[in-house]
Amino acid sequence: MNLAQFSIKNSLLVNLITIFIYCWGFWAMTNLRRDAFPNISFDQVMIQTGYAGAPAEDVEKLVTFPIEKELKGIGGIKEMTSSSDEGLSLISLVINPDEKDKQGVVDDIRRAVDRVSGLPGDVDDPLVTEITMEEFPIIEISISGPQPEIEKRRLAESLEGHLEDIPGVAKIQRFGWRDRQFWVELDPEKLKEFHVAMNEVMDALRSRNITLPGGQITTPELEFNVRTTGEFRTPGEVADTVIRANDAGHRLRIKDVGRVVDTFEDETRIAKMNGKRAIAMVVLKREQADAITVTDKVKEVLADFRSRLPEGMEIETANDFSYYVKRRLNVLVGNGIQGFIFVLVLLFLFMNPLPAIVTALGIPFALLATFAFMQLTGMSINLVTMLGLIIVLGMLVDDGIVASENVYRHLESGMDPEEAVVKGTQEVVFPIMGSILTTWAAFTPMLFMTDMIGKFIKAIPVIVIVALAASLFEAFVVLPTHLLDWGQRRKKSASTTNPPEVKPFVRKLQNGYACVLAWCLKHRYFVLSGAVAAFAGAMILAMFFMKIILFTGEGVEEFYIRAEAPMGTPLKTLDQMMQPVEDLVARLPKDEMDSYRTYLGSIEEEGGYDPNAKRGTHLGQITVFLTPMQTRKRSPQDIIEALRPQLEEIKGFEKLY
Repeated sequence: MNLAQFSIKNSLLVNLITIFIYCWGFWAMTNLRRDAFPNISFDQVMIQTGYAGAPAEDVEKLVTFPIEKELKGIGGIKEMTSSSDEGLSLISLVINPDEKDKQGVVDDIRRAVDRVSGLPGDVDDPLVTEITMEEFPIIEISISGPQPEIEKRRLAESLEGHLEDIPGVAKIQRFGWRDRQFWVELDPEKLKEFHVAMNEVMDALRSRNITLPGGQITTPELEFNVRTTGEFRTPGEVADTVIRANDAGHRLRIKDVGRVVDTFEDETRIAKMNGKRAIAMVVLKREQADAITVTDKVKEVLADFRSRLPEGMEIETANDFSYYVKRRLNVLVGNGIQGFIFVLVLLFLFMNPLPAIVTALGIPFALLATFAFMQLTGMSINLVTMLGLIIVLGMLVDDGIVASENVYRHLESGMDPEEAVVKGTQEVVFPIMGSILTTWAAFTPMLFMTDMIGKFIKAIPVIVIVALAASLFEAFVVLPTHLLDWGQRRKKSASTTNPPEVKPFVRKLQNGYACVLAWCLKHRYFVLSGAVAAFAGAMILAMFFMKIILFTGEGVEEFYIRAEAPMGTPLKTLDQMMQPVEDLVARLPKDEMDSYRTYLGSIEEEGGYDPNAKRGTHLGQITVFLTPMQTRKRSPQDIIEALRPQLEEIKGFEKLY
């Protein structure tokens, strides 16, 4: 018994399977997690160690070298690189892709770092971070306005609390924030007058600024928790701190030998939005959270928060990754609807209405089966999986058309409907299988690609293979039953005596094709030679004249201008140096530039906030966010080329690119 016979003899089972696939697939489609990129591991571990105030040479000698020495004995590490900057040591470890127990290697790295001894006493504890996509930046928010920094900080902290309450938000990365500090500025003359040493003042502040539990007091009626709360909250509390006292009741306080200033820590980074100083936040979502849902919730919170802002304060958003997910989803939905309509129209032209509809239903069946598979295996709808779905969309109905047309060829010749379905399907099994297998063969090598690009695109061949397999199942199992049950049944006698009339335009197509085929067969050596020459020419063009670009710039709607001033350049000086660059960007037409963001004190990587980016008061980056490509006259490359000559005229930077 072949597949077609099994299908028509168990039509109830086949219909139940079909309904189950449709229901499961529709449920999976509406519940699949929507994301920007697939969740992958980068097989990379970063070790970050702070050594405040130390020059790069001391950081390398006293911090980086001892940690590297301890790490060299760990197996499974493919590559180790390090950088030692002023006050900061960064070590990057790449785990061997073929390593079976990668988590064990990460644990060994953590234990090795814990074993490092001999680091200076004022060095921060090394921070070991495994680079993954469990927490991914989805939108950036900036708060700007003429209000004092303390007021903007208060509003930012309030907004941060609301954002962290959103389900799916992992954490908020800060940029351009400064911690509040109380600076004690001592008068040397008064210290000398009262015979007070600096260490004495520091000890007094240290012993006063504490909060300690004091145990418990139990009475027959009640129990009390005892706690000493002495942390400073206001500058006045710091100023009233007693340095020394005597039995006569005389006290020497901080305010007697100096003054207390309520301020913020020294600036090491500056954030701007459209040239205005801002406090910036980057919202990171959890691994299993839906990017579009979380972003929509964030925008709802921002809309409510804007209504309560003081006059002059602004909240702006940028780098919204949900936009790209929505755009690709719209492409997928649009292509699916258009493809289904076009296929249905073509089938109606060449086939009867009912079998045309039955054949076209192979598209939603294969897509919904693929969604069910994605839900079962934990895959998400992201830019990569949607690319695979868009690629395979046009292939899904091909095998169904071949099988259906062959079945109706037998029906039109007068064959019994059941026999026509069985024979017509069986005759095209091997041709259809050959067509599917050749497509699988083209995509299967992508499954074995290594390194980072292999991890990213692995979902494409998986989606294509699964969708084509579902289409194959529909053509060989589901379609025969539906053709027999829903298709037009013809009596053998009627079909024999009154064969169906071929449509005029179909007859013209057949005659035209017959003429072309006859000519090709008559001049077969010429045709074969032309095909070989065309193939050879195409190979020569591909090898010697065509550029290889892995990812084109089409669809890119932002670009970066990065600046590196001489090492040691103060942040305020860098801010002044960047002003001509910002003025140049600000002059871009409004129909091309949506907004621009400036970060000074770091150079970020593409794709959002990077906690491991290069840092230093001599580094800066301007990110230009462009309007959608439908409204722009120029591509990002054209805009960059137009800016390049003017950027080259700006002096003072070691690098400006």
